[in-house]
Amino acid sequence: MTIAYFDAFSGASGDMIVGALLAAGADLEVLKRDLAVLDLHGVEVSLRRVERQGITASKFDVAVHGHVEGPADAHHHHDHPHDPHHGHDDHPHHHDEAPHPHEHRTLADVEAKLAPLPEPARTQAVAIFRRLAEAEAKVHGTTASFVHFHEVGMDDAIVDVAAAVLCLRQLGVTEVQCSPLPTGSGFVRCAHGMMPVPVPAVVELLQGVPAYDNGEKGELVTPTGAAILTTLATRFGPMPAMALGPVGYGAGGREGQRLPNLLRVMLGQPAEAQEPTLVELQANIDDMSPQFYGPLVDQLLGAGALDVTLTPTVMKKGRPGIVLAVLAPGERLDALGELLFRETTTLGLRYHPVYRRMLDREVRSVATRWGAVDVKLGSLHGEVLNVAPEFEDCRRVAEAAGAPLKAVWQEALAVARRELTSERP
Repeated sequence: MTIAYFDAFSGASGDMIVGALLAAGADLEVLKRDLAVLDLHGVEVSLRRVERQGITASKFDVAVHGHVEGPADAHHHHDHPHDPHHGHDDHPHHHDEAPHPHEHRTLADVEAKLAPLPEPARTQAVAIFRRLAEAEAKVHGTTASFVHFHEVGMDDAIVDVAAAVLCLRQLGVTEVQCSPLPTGSGFVRCAHGMMPVPVPAVVELLQGVPAYDNGEKGELVTPTGAAILTTLATRFGPMPAMALGPVGYGAGGREGQRLPNLLRVMLGQPAEAQEPTLVELQANIDDMSPQFYGPLVDQLLGAGALDVTLTPTVMKKGRPGIVLAVLAPGERLDALGELLFRETTTLGLRYHPVYRRMLDREVRSVATRWGAVDVKLGSLHGEVLNVAPEFEDCRRVAEAAGAPLKAVWQEALAVARRELTSERP
């Protein structure tokens, strides 16, 4: 389990999140290849090293048709541009000075752009934009489907959001946590005039999230940054106990007045190992008829064992024996121990706690020419790693159809690889 803890002591924006993750070890060239599926014409990304009050950090830049959006957070809504200051610049920037047409995208347009992303990045990115659209809709008294985004700015925001979830996937992050968020203070100028900081969309996004004023003037948390963190983070609070790994700093677009304009991400493993929930019971047996082992395995599995194995061994005085091992939930220890004493010739048992990691498992049905067969999928971070047709299902279908069992199994495997994974047989 890898935790990414965002220490937002000076706020957060989309580019700061991506810059921090790249500084923590995500590869820019891999990210560029992953972003290419978005088919955003005229959009280029780059990374540069900057210094903020003596701390070296990474600045992630997005150029749209050769123009770096710069301090604007590139988030726009409805039929007018809003300037929430991506990179935390508290000076106004007028988008009508940019040499780009004033076009718009709906939420559906944005979701279509994100569709080619691999899972779970696509689902995460779509959830972030839906949350963003819902916040804007609430502010402006409409619905998320009617929220419009300025196209040029949204290219920048789409890249920020997609890059953030792709970097998390690249780093193998399984959980995101975040510090309380400093909102800043003052006012920013946008198309409607002056807006208070935090801007209304950020206020909506931060509902239920601990926020505070750290004394820094200007907009510290942008709508894009707030949407990413409030969608992905499972917890807002102090840094959890964890064994620290890579650390990265992402820079915003300006110098901080009192604090360095940086976002820090710390990666690590939970410091306290999860309490074991499984036990393994073992017994060495050398004086029991092999005929008893078959019924015994069935009894153990029926009584709650997760797995039972029989391993041939050589015991004292050269006698052949069996090492009987039973994997079970901790609460089944007494019941299974008693069963072993009653049904075997052993005079004693050994047991110890067991830790384990598991793939996410799912059973799906696939259609073969002879009938439907269940297939078990094992996934890691959304990627299917193992595919296994259920043997008993294959046998049932084969017997009913009078088909070779191996042919049913092979076709179920091929169909599952073709339809349920990116792997091709």
